[in-house]
Amino acid sequence: MAREAASGIVGSRELGGRGASEMCFIRTDIHEEPENGTFLYNLACAESHLGRKQEALEHLRQAVEKRPELAGGAVRDSDLDAIRDEPEFSAITGQAGTAGAGS
Repeated sequence: MAREAASGIVGSRELGGRGASEMCFIRTDIHEEPENGTFLYNLACAESHLGRKQEALEHLRQAVEKRPELAGGAVRDSDLDAIRDEPEFSAITGQAGTAGAGS
């Protein structure tokens, strides 16, 4: 069973600077529950926070495919600031043509 702490959206404040180690736990959760979009979203947040833009975008895409309602929250989530200006972010979140608008 996946860790209870990863059952919800995890922000950078919850990561407490442990982004890389938290990613290991999230990856374990994803392995145990590969269809859980929340875990993929958490991984995207951690990767974005660590500057791993391509990985973050790919995991955000997968998360939104599994849970489309995550797209709206992603637009406002400060953990995704590092990828917010990427055109792919706008495409994933359905905000086409607004890249960088919230920055």
